[in-house]
Amino acid sequence: MRRSMVPLRFLALAFVLGWSLSHSSVFGQTEAGKEASKSTATAEKVRKTLDQVLLLDYEGQSLEEALRHLKEKTQIHFMVDHFALQNMGIPIGEVPMQVSLKGNGIKVRQSLQRMLNPYGLTYVILDDGVLVTTEDFGIQRQMRQRTVVDVKDAPLHKALRDLAKQTGVNLVIDPRVMKQAQANVTLEVEDATIETAMRLLAELGDLKAVRMGNVLFVTNDARAEKIRREENPQQNLPGVAVQELMRNAAGGMGGAAIGGFGGAGVAPAAPPAIAPAPPEKELPPPMVDPAPR
Repeated sequence: MRRSMVPLRFLALAFVLGWSLSHSSVFGQTEAGKEASKSTATAEKVRKTLDQVLLLDYEGQSLEEALRHLKEKTQIHFMVDHFALQNMGIPIGEVPMQVSLKGNGIKVRQSLQRMLNPYGLTYVILDDGVLVTTEDFGIQRQMRQRTVVDVKDAPLHKALRDLAKQTGVNLVIDPRVMKQAQANVTLEVEDATIETAMRLLAELGDLKAVRMGNVLFVTNDARAEKIRREENPQQNLPGVAVQELMRNAAGGMGGAAIGGFGGAGVAPAAPPAIAPAPPEKELPPPMVDPAPR
């Protein structure tokens, strides 16, 4: 009996060890997956929190006091972009910015924007927080966030939307290219900006991601080019139109010379005046030997 029990004990021990090792690896992968999911969903969590409806009443409080109160109620980290505000000439610390708001039955995001509107400010979601800043600075900071993309044979529209949710970026996919956006794409890139990652993904689907204000719009090449012209009309004028504008500008300035493109519209320069010949120098009187004594 002893001879038969020894191998059974060893078999039982081996079975228990094998089961624990296999399940521990599974548990470890699950926990790692949870942590990855948690880290990539922070911006989406902030967005959902901002969609909550809260009763807010701020009267005569400073902006920073109101933001601290919002942080207590929402558990969102609010930050103020002092650099952007100083560039606008808004003093920070010297004279507190007074805010006035009564938000009843509206979303937190709407209340926050109403509170910032009188100062020409807005907010953007950055990672797990909200940054109060100007629109131009906010767009730049949000689009230049660094991210890691690891997509393998995933539909383009899903990859784009997942990345937008993870980073808080406003994304719109043109419904007219939705069929094309269903193509599978593969992309692996580290330490890329959000805008670069979006553009790379769109390129893999033979589409374009173009910025319209604070929104990234994914569409085809022709529409993207049209949007770029509309967003920057002065940079996309044909050469003839530029020359005509420069001529009109020169005429309106009384023919004054202005800088142009390739000299177009510039008043012709007068030929350089010929400098008069320098006057002849008078020769010193001849040296005369003194008369001999």
